[in-house]
Amino acid sequence: MPIASTRGEFRNDSLSPGAKEDWMKTVALLLILVFPWPCFAKERVADGKFWTLTAASAALMVADIEGTQRCLDLGVCLEGNPLMPSSRAKVYAVQVPITVGMTYFAYRLKKSKCPVWWLAQTALIGAHGIGFTVSFRF
Repeated sequence: MPIASTRGEFRNDSLSPGAKEDWMKTVALLLILVFPWPCFAKERVADGKFWTLTAASAALMVADIEGTQRCLDLGVCLEGNPLMPSSRAKVYAVQVPITVGMTYFAYRLKKSKCPVWWLAQTALIGAHGIGFTVSFRF
């Protein structure tokens, strides 16, 4: 880049090669930080499909537990799972960690781009859907 000297003549005062590289790295870093480049965009793991399945599995878990507890309180049915406790608090203490664990498992599968990531949550939806349907009859 030409710079005027005090004598009125121009000289080519270029930067040293090391300084040019540092300057270019600084400009490149600023561009990366300022502009959202598409190549750096990350795919969203917890998208609408994931949250829909999560909400459905959580809602059916609550519906299944409450329907079963109502049925047990009326004395017209028995719990089909012999390992499940009969107390409402104990049932929630067992079911909530299972649902959270299966949701986390589905999230990890989806993050690793497994094509059947939805299967874990769908299994919960099916199981709780059957439980709710059976208890709803009474």
